Amino acid sequence: MDYFLTNTDDISDCDDQSDKSTSNNNHAKNHTQKSVLGENTGRSSRRKQSAPRSRLVRQCDECDFTSSMTSEFKTHMKFEHGHDQVFLCDLCRYYSLSSFDYQLHLNSHQ
Repeated sequence: MDYFLTNTDDISDCDDQSDKSTSNNNHAKNHTQKSVLGENTGRSSRRKQSAPRSRLVRQCDECDFTSSMTSEFKTHMKFEHGHDQVFLCDLCRYYSLSSFDYQLHLNSHQ
């Protein structure tokens, strides 16, 4: 079951026209409780809920360097091996020095 809190915009847009100054806290709790219980609140979040990303450990093909940080891996490739552009897949451990090969790889995820 997914647990998430509702966006505050959802509460302010609610059709309930009760006195919001005195009952807003209880009303907000109602929306939150429905969301936690997996019930439909009648409102969808305007913000995209991003899934937690796992740390992808990348292994350099030219040496024994590994890193789970994108910027660190790109810096390594640039300064240790002279590759100015490295294309890293966000979905798996794949990387390429060629944008064409990288695009072909991205198509394989579809």
